[in-house]
Amino acid sequence: MPDSHLGNSDFLHKITEIIEENLSDERFGVSELAAKIGMSRSNLLRRIKKLTSLSVSQLIRQVRLKNGMEMLRENSFTVSEVSFKVGFGSSSYFIKCFHDYYGYPPGEVGKRDTTFDDQHQIPRSPNKLIYFWEELIRRKVVRVITVYAAVAFIILELTDIVAPSLGLPHWTLNFIIILLCVGFILAVILTWIYDVTPQGIEKTKPEIETESENVQRSSYGWKIASYISFVIIIALILIHLIPVGSRFGSNPNLEKSIAVLPFKNDSNDSTNVYFINGLMESILNNLQKIEDVRVISRTSVEKYRNQPKSIPEIAQELRVSYLIEGSGQKIGDQIVLHIQLIEATSDRHIWSGRFKRETREIFELQSEVAMNIAEAIEAIITPEEEEQIDKIPTDNLVAYDYYLKGFDHLIKGDRDNLEEAIRFFEEAIAHDQEFSLAYAELAITYYFLDLYQADKKFSDQ
Repeated sequence: MPDSHLGNSDFLHKITEIIEENLSDERFGVSELAAKIGMSRSNLLRRIKKLTSLSVSQLIRQVRLKNGMEMLRENSFTVSEVSFKVGFGSSSYFIKCFHDYYGYPPGEVGKRDTTFDDQHQIPRSPNKLIYFWEELIRRKVVRVITVYAAVAFIILELTDIVAPSLGLPHWTLNFIIILLCVGFILAVILTWIYDVTPQGIEKTKPEIETESENVQRSSYGWKIASYISFVIIIALILIHLIPVGSRFGSNPNLEKSIAVLPFKNDSNDSTNVYFINGLMESILNNLQKIEDVRVISRTSVEKYRNQPKSIPEIAQELRVSYLIEGSGQKIGDQIVLHIQLIEATSDRHIWSGRFKRETREIFELQSEVAMNIAEAIEAIITPEEEEQIDKIPTDNLVAYDYYLKGFDHLIKGDRDNLEEAIRFFEEAIAHDQEFSLAYAELAITYYFLDLYQADKKFSDQ
């Protein structure tokens, strides 16, 4: 019976229990959690997002990391042992995720005097930058910076619009920018030093700490405050001066645009290339079924198979926000697939997955990877689209293997490969006479075979 009727607190408690029951299973992900709780992936994603502002994958990883922290505090396990106990297939990836979440590597857990925030129960590192950021929030500097930047931008825009009609001199805008920059520095400094209270303006009181610590941190804070002021001033000027269309080198319409780069074959057997290419094509096709995502065609990315270009360069040429890299191998009846989703502008990995499945699970694997990628970029998936993604083209794995071989020859395009493609597609149809996808690709192959022939044999003239 589904648990979607539970209250918010009980629901999150139930979710956490399920994750902890499957803590050591690295394959336990969004699909498995949705099945356990009795909800569709889409409904689970929406409810978790609403309650926690996290994606389901992020929530699972957070529960794993918190359990890892508890194990490390017990001092009875090594970092490597803990990583596998909480479901990380790679200890290096566990260390990276742990550092990103807590601010320091797991090896330092026993060495730190860690304090806790009573509201969120999140460790606070004594790192000076983190401490200074907390001070900026406590002294309301962040709030002042945000409000000042917004008001300054509005003033600049209004001046730009009104100045010509009022006949103001051409240097008016530059003069206002200088005034805003000076005012910004004064606002940051005064907000850091003083606080507005019911009793009037008073000097901001420091946190309870020793005098020496207070002097040291305040000195360090002034230095960082100067750096932040300078950076935000430059950013404010650039926001006004750079044309909207060229900011950040991208178009807002490309926010959920993806290019799937050619997958690498990690198999010792080079003949398995067709199989890895087929996986790539199937994942790409599944993503194309999601209307909220723009996916670049395979032919557009094929040229990058052997080109040593950087991720930002490729993304700029294709005008996409995300790139997918993958590699895989087929070992007997097992498939091992590594996928990485990369944010193009920053070259930052925002999601990665390692999948190990039986060959008979190939369609579930293709669907799961596509859904994980869509979730990572917060794409909206309708129930109809999810149904299309989960649709299986054939129940006959032998027929599907012949189909993949035929497709690999088809994309090469020359006459000899097209004739080989026909042979494999016909083999696929012989094993499954209802394999519509094989019929479709067979027709396309015959079309290309006739395309440049004066005497058409397989199509109308």
